Amino acid sequence: MGYSYLNGKNWLKVTREERLFCSYLYHDIIGVEKEFVVWLNAQPDDKTLNLPPQDDWEIGYEVCFYRDFLRVIKGESVNDSKYSPKRTFDLCLFGENNIVIFEAKVQQGFARSQIEEFKKDKDNIKLLIGRSIKVNLVAIVSSKYLDNFNKYGKSKDMLAPFDKVITWKQISQKYRRDLYMQADRTYKR
Repeated sequence: MGYSYLNGKNWLKVTREERLFCSYLYHDIIGVEKEFVVWLNAQPDDKTLNLPPQDDWEIGYEVCFYRDFLRVIKGESVNDSKYSPKRTFDLCLFGENNIVIFEAKVQQGFARSQIEEFKKDKDNIKLLIGRSIKVNLVAIVSSKYLDNFNKYGKSKDMLAPFDKVITWKQISQKYRRDLYMQADRTYKR
């Protein structure tokens, strides 16, 4: 199916919005979070998460952590705090002693300013919760984005704050959706 005003394509073949791809991923993970944790732990990377797959896990989508945590748990308004009410994480896995924040990119890479914010988020969440909890950051990027680090001499320190980096291609291999390969192919240097 396609539309003449989209040159015979449907919207899924046109969009490059990571929210859409993360929405599909959220729906693929919900209800089988433990299975996803096992898969995530097993993905090749130079960093190991060691998330406990036997724990209870819950996936969240478009998570406004600071706004909702402050409002519901602390009874405070995010407007009266140092945290942005607009700060949203693409996906989060919540466990009793672990929170995994996923930040996804499709068409572009991360900016240095974003990386600095992610580092602050890890510390801020631990402070807000007020007890020992492990907060991990996982990047979801195009395999072409990772290839460019080597090809163009970019430093991998840009991704150093992430505890793991996975690609849309890896996700496509797990869930067998061409949609995720489209996300992987959409990246432009």
